[in-house]
Amino acid sequence: MKKLLGSFAVAALASLTLSGCGSVNSMLNERTETHEFLRIFDIKTTASEEQVGEALEKGMSYNLNHPQIDKPLVMTPVPETPGRFTTDDALTNTNLSRLMQLNGGSAAQMRIMVCKDSPWKGVGVRTSSTADWDGRVSVCLFPYKGGYHVDMYGYLSVKKGGLNEIVRSGVYSVVGDPVQWIEKSMLDVVREVRSSLNAEVTLVEARPALKGTPWLLDPGVDVQTTEKAK
Repeated sequence: MKKLLGSFAVAALASLTLSGCGSVNSMLNERTETHEFLRIFDIKTTASEEQVGEALEKGMSYNLNHPQIDKPLVMTPVPETPGRFTTDDALTNTNLSRLMQLNGGSAAQMRIMVCKDSPWKGVGVRTSSTADWDGRVSVCLFPYKGGYHVDMYGYLSVKKGGLNEIVRSGVYSVVGDPVQWIEKSMLDVVREVRSSLNAEVTLVEARPALKGTPWLLDPGVDVQTTEKAK
């Protein structure tokens, strides 16, 4: 397999050499792109906070490795309107963050999701076996008197370009690209709530925008996005 992939890379490089040094340099110049995602869903169900939390945790386990779950004690009464997450950027200005950026990282890697007055918080991560991408999904549960809001923040770092791009494109064409993976990771969280608790799930806000109504599908169903592997 290694010999085969190496042959592809050599052939591609030889082809680009004929078209000029600029093309060769462009192909060899690997870069890192970062993406951030915001998803907020409204959940209508008679299930308890504990039951919704259990469904959220199961939904995270579909695509994320070893989700870290926190269940802080909230003393304030259930509000009339749902809370909303914020982000803490304090770590983005540290020496560690600057060092990461010098090595091709992003300040967004240090951004933390803050879930004030949320009784349930979860964070899960996953990195590709080839280290070509890594992602993180953070989830907050906000009860209110009409139901629940599930707020999600996603971060994705993806390597692009370089000789390995030929291999990546082939892999992504079979298993889906990293953007599809993180979209599916967030959607499966609320899909599991909808499926296991027979809950009514409605999209409140999505950035970037979602295509269609994929949160109404069963957990585990692949997600089609407008972005394609390059």
